[in-house]
Amino acid sequence: MSFTSVGVFVLGAIVGALVELVITVTFEDTARLWYRRTGRILRWLVSLLRTKMYPLSYDLFQIGKWMTNCIILEGYGETYYSAYRIVCHLDSDSLVLPQDLALLRDDVSRQQEEIKRRQGHSSYYNGPMVAFIDYSITRTAIYEDPLLYLRFKPTDYYTFLATSMCLRETIPSRNGLSTTVWEKYLSATDLRKPTPFMATSFGVNLAVVTSDGYLVIGKRGHRGLSHYRDHLQVPICESVHPYMDSMDGSRIDIHKTAIRGAKEELGVEVKSDEVRFFSLCVDTTFYLYGLTGVIYMEAVTKHDIISRRSIGIKDKWEISELFYLRLDPKEIVLALKNMGGPSLWHPASFVSVVQTLVNLFGVSLVEDSFKTIHPG
Repeated sequence: MSFTSVGVFVLGAIVGALVELVITVTFEDTARLWYRRTGRILRWLVSLLRTKMYPLSYDLFQIGKWMTNCIILEGYGETYYSAYRIVCHLDSDSLVLPQDLALLRDDVSRQQEEIKRRQGHSSYYNGPMVAFIDYSITRTAIYEDPLLYLRFKPTDYYTFLATSMCLRETIPSRNGLSTTVWEKYLSATDLRKPTPFMATSFGVNLAVVTSDGYLVIGKRGHRGLSHYRDHLQVPICESVHPYMDSMDGSRIDIHKTAIRGAKEELGVEVKSDEVRFFSLCVDTTFYLYGLTGVIYMEAVTKHDIISRRSIGIKDKWEISELFYLRLDPKEIVLALKNMGGPSLWHPASFVSVVQTLVNLFGVSLVEDSFKTIHPG
């Protein structure tokens, strides 16, 4: 953690404690309520600043002057994980939350039950998900090809809402004062090692290249729940499902997640050998772990995707618009600039696009393209 980041933390803690003490002694309930509300906003701003500053010593993903809030933990675009080189184990026991996070989850559940009572259905379906527990890396004996082992526990969507979606929520701290979920559980953690009860979602983030030579880019819709509404993304951002993507109840086939995502989000069928996973990464702003990669579609054209979406697909609402870019590094980088640069991208999606270009054209040509064109 940088000196500036530590200073922000210490100053924020001291000022917050002194102000809270003065107000508690001097004012009545109305002032306390006002302070809690404004204090929550101030703590959110300090926490947001710290999340932007904290990972700078952790090699945030950057190419040229382009940077995004994502750390690559393993892998790169010049090589990829074939199907047998990613092994995923699913523990039989469910995730256990600390008491204060369990209370937040209870609040989420009660809120959804109240919404269901009023309007006949809840806002969100509490579907099964996986929490990311740990990973290990090794190499094959002769050619040193990468082998990646991932370990998960079953959890659910309400737990995700109470953790990753509540990072700025105020909870009691260890010293009795108020703090945020991020400050209490993540501010001093090593992002290279997941904190399981906070890493309650694991996804695949896959670029798509059509058989007629287009890179497909999507824009997230504004409906539903999302960390990155209206941001640009790769077409397939799919969370691992502990049952639909399971092989035998104890193992996850991550390629099933990719194939399911292509069917649900684009309406097309792909094969396992069309999927390439490049790297394991973590979104440093929202603490989201996942895999980056690409699907090279052997028999699906730009027109096929346009046609399937027009007919109607399961999760069409998740992507409001698709863009099709010809496979030329400089043209794609210029298009990314004209679309607003990396700040308007879902971070892992931006990484997937760059790694796909590296996989197709080599690192030197892609680096030159990003160095020539600045993000703005």
